[in-house]
Amino acid sequence: QCPHCDHKSTNSSDLKRHIISVHTKDFPHKCEVCDKGFHRPSELKKHSDIHKGRKIHQCRHCDFKTSDPFILSGHILSVHTKDQSLKCKRCKRGFRQQNELKKHMKTHTGRKIYQCEYCEYSTTDASGFKRHVISIHTKDYPH
Repeated sequence: QCPHCDHKSTNSSDLKRHIISVHTKDFPHKCEVCDKGFHRPSELKKHSDIHKGRKIHQCRHCDFKTSDPFILSGHILSVHTKDQSLKCKRCKRGFRQQNELKKHMKTHTGRKIYQCEYCEYSTTDASGFKRHVISIHTKDYPH
């Protein structure tokens, strides 16, 4: 019987498998694409099939990879803007984080402005901004 719950097993290997899969938080086998963890290599292999045939997008600034370009865009915005000096184009006020600059831009226009931290591009269109970041500022985008 499992020491953590009411599960009963007929042999020790089945009990061990139960304890690992249900009660262990350690996932030693990690997916290289999405970083999801698994208890057994066979589970990882099965999971990896969902990424087959999908383009892998690599961050230009670190080792982060994903098959979803919008996740990469969010990663770049949230991880790689914190230590940069971002300037408001209207009043030249400086900000450390992209979300602070966006919030500040509303004081000038009343509309949300998306300002690229890597170039001079800015827009009020969120989806256009994500497309810009993905197509211009990621390594694996086919140009």
